[in-house]
Amino acid sequence: MVILCILHLASRISLIVAFIAFFSISCYSQECEVELSYDDCAYTEWVERELTVPLNVPGFPPCPIKYIYEYRRCGCSYEVRSSYFQWYNPDDCPALAAYLLQLSNSTVPQDRSTFWGIVNNAFAEFPKLALTDLAENIIFIQCAEGNQCIEPAPSCVSPWNVAQASAIWSRCTEYISTAPSSPFSPNSDYRVYVRRCRNDFCCVLKRKICYIGITPRVCESWYQIGTGTMECSGQSNFTPPWGSTIQCRSGCMEIGCTATQ
Repeated sequence: MVILCILHLASRISLIVAFIAFFSISCYSQECEVELSYDDCAYTEWVERELTVPLNVPGFPPCPIKYIYEYRRCGCSYEVRSSYFQWYNPDDCPALAAYLLQLSNSTVPQDRSTFWGIVNNAFAEFPKLALTDLAENIIFIQCAEGNQCIEPAPSCVSPWNVAQASAIWSRCTEYISTAPSSPFSPNSDYRVYVRRCRNDFCCVLKRKICYIGITPRVCESWYQIGTGTMECSGQSNFTPPWGSTIQCRSGCMEIGCTATQ
């Protein structure tokens, strides 16, 4: 009888541990999320959002392209991560579209290096645009009422806790370019995805936000997660979406945080 009771108790403890582990994983999932606590984000889902942003390439005028990012909310704390952008826009930017297509299809190492440099510069700038969009269009609706700035304060101060949003990306990242898998796929399906190769070395661009009426006041800072030597090699785990195929991939490469300064 004693043995049976012990086994029953051990079984219940195992179930409790598994239950806690499930929600801990659903919250952090080894993705360098740093702002959202276990209690707040156990049930939080990532929400996809689309922006039209300029793709800036030296020698060409800015080209409007679609940039997709994801955000999630826990109270008035938000996290942002980039997903992909659609770089092929022959209608508005025929010369740039042809140039990028030539670079991405090339087997010349210098051409590929140029292409990934353009991609890296874009992904360094896009999180800032995502955070601005979030502050003006999402956080304002959900959190501005309780986060009005104290005037005349020179910094982000509110009567309560300020809202905050963090863009997070891995310092070991891979870029993957995908192309339409058939002539029937739309041209806009030329995309570049960003995927993490490591989850323990990250850059964090953090903004604290309060509002003066409808205008956000932003205090910005950045920091890094992870210390010591970082091994960055191989490829990320990526499967192209339906209707597309992998055109080329950068392989895991080290990304700096200096663009956030």
